[in-house]
Amino acid sequence: MKAKNILIPNIIICIVVSIIAFLVPTNIPITTFLVTYVLYLLFQIFSWLLCIKTTEKDIKKRVNNTPIWMIYVLFHILFIILLFCSRCLKISFPLIIILCVILLGIYSLLIFLLYKTKNYIIQKDSQIKTTTQTTKSWKIRLEIIISKNKNDSLAKELNDLYENLKYIDTTSNESTIQIDEKINNILNHKKETLTLEEIQQLDQLWKERSIILKNTK
Repeated sequence: MKAKNILIPNIIICIVVSIIAFLVPTNIPITTFLVTYVLYLLFQIFSWLLCIKTTEKDIKKRVNNTPIWMIYVLFHILFIILLFCSRCLKISFPLIIILCVILLGIYSLLIFLLYKTKNYIIQKDSQIKTTTQTTKSWKIRLEIIISKNKNDSLAKELNDLYENLKYIDTTSNESTIQIDEKINNILNHKKETLTLEEIQQLDQLWKERSIILKNTK
């Protein structure tokens, strides 16, 4: 679904609502209604700009925008009710302004909080994918080293190391950056084998990494 597929129906609804609102027969002064209508248009323009800015990007990331659109629909309905009330009922000018401002304020706050939450989820998801790829690369590299190992005395140590790696925590944080760099340096792509000292060092690094992650979650 593209942004225009969301925008076009909402623009049509806005036009239809506008036409009906202006054609409603009433003896109520039009000033209050016109101010309400301008605020209604501001609400729509703000929502449409958000749609244009984020829809394509979020769809590519497979982000669920359902809560945001539910809030938009809810406040759209509330604004339409307020719009027709200002057209058909005698409501004081200050009161209608206060109600519109409150609606816009609550709507903006909810959208802001939802976008902050969504961006946090996207960021955490990206971090998880990155760290998962890192641990996968360690496993692949160790598998290659094991397959090329010609030292029978290290075979058991390498297999035990690989078994330990299977259960390593795939997450990461700022506290494990230095340890991850050390692991990467040992498992660099130029190596075809590991020494006993390096095997022991890797095992120790993975244990330290697990302890750090356990205490920082």
